[in-house]
Amino acid sequence: GFKIRANVALVTTDVTVAGEHVPELRAEDFVIYDNKIAQQISYFSQDQLPIDVAILIDISGSIQKHFIELQIAALSALRRLKADDRIALYAFARSYKRISNLSEDRLHIAKMIGDLRVFPFGTDVYGTLYDAALYLKKNAPNRRHSIILISDNCHYNGDIDADRSRTELLEAAATLYNIVTLSEQTEGPICLESNPIIRSFAEETGGEVMEVQGSMSLKDALEQAISRIRTQYTLGFNPSNLGSTGSFHELAVRLTNKDRCPNCQIKARKGYYAGISPPFNPPQSATIKPSHSSEAIDQKMVQRSIAIAGSDKGDLDQISFGFSTAEQMESNGQRQLKIDLQIDVPEIESAKIRNPHQLKLFVTIFYADKKYKIFGSDWWTIEGQPGEVNAPIPFSKTISLKPNYQILRVVIYDDGSGKMGSKIIDLHNKK
Repeated sequence: GFKIRANVALVTTDVTVAGEHVPELRAEDFVIYDNKIAQQISYFSQDQLPIDVAILIDISGSIQKHFIELQIAALSALRRLKADDRIALYAFARSYKRISNLSEDRLHIAKMIGDLRVFPFGTDVYGTLYDAALYLKKNAPNRRHSIILISDNCHYNGDIDADRSRTELLEAAATLYNIVTLSEQTEGPICLESNPIIRSFAEETGGEVMEVQGSMSLKDALEQAISRIRTQYTLGFNPSNLGSTGSFHELAVRLTNKDRCPNCQIKARKGYYAGISPPFNPPQSATIKPSHSSEAIDQKMVQRSIAIAGSDKGDLDQISFGFSTAEQMESNGQRQLKIDLQIDVPEIESAKIRNPHQLKLFVTIFYADKKYKIFGSDWWTIEGQPGEVNAPIPFSKTISLKPNYQILRVVIYDDGSGKMGSKIIDLHNKK
């Protein structure tokens, strides 16, 4: 029911080459078919064009149990993006809302993620995907488009149907990475209907589905999605037969010689609509804005992740540690508590794959009353490798106990891997 007369000067598709021992590929290693006719590749790059990522976070009640983990994983993923990458942030339940326009400001996005709260009703997945794709198409010309959808895929309500959502994703040339979270509703009729449809969107756009189960955590899935985005190739061609405006063209990308990468999988969008997307004019070179105070920004991102973990009552188990406590009394009658930690090295990735002396851990203790109102916190840093290699890392501190301190929450953050561990110390029950 609409007419668009824009001409497509150059059709592009982002291509992911997945597999073991993938070689560095060149333009001549690919062949692209438009409606089964081989095309001349006229533009080729790998991770040279700046990228815009829309992160879509499901805040419906069905993912309440995993919500804190989701927030922390999202912040970890932000640290893996480049300085000139831009992020738009969506939250959705019964309805969707773009809570941040495209921005390079990581701290702004991190604050928005940290401020998210669960809304118990509805899950409008199709409408959120549609709006994000439309927004990227209109506001991010000449940049690569990716969408990261974090949801249990249980679409429940909304005015946009699956077909409109799929069409807009293809028109926007947006690659969809679908991170499927655990949910109590997974086997329900709503999920069984919408889940395979949303998964097909990822396949048709050249993206990928990542299921959070077993050994894959939310953090692992998000970082894998970012890694895929970072290693994509961009291919462009001038169609030999564009056809009428709005006509659908099937796309297929193959390797010219399978021996170059015999076990590789090629992922690219399956088609485009002629004349729908604005013309693509690749820049002569990608413009990278200087990053100011990048270390300070990264440190604040870590602090926000730790603060989110401190606000939760559940335990995080990405890093295991044991603890013991002993109450003492100062000469002035002030109660003290000696806390001894033994942090398991095997679960700290940076201690295994990097120089042990580059190890950097943040240890934080949050103080709360019995209603879990937090009164304050203390932060410490462990650097290098104390003691023997592969032996548990010891940490000991003595803190003064105030009358309103009923609960302590210990949070450990590994700066090298972004992994976290946390436990509650109940000062009455010591558990």
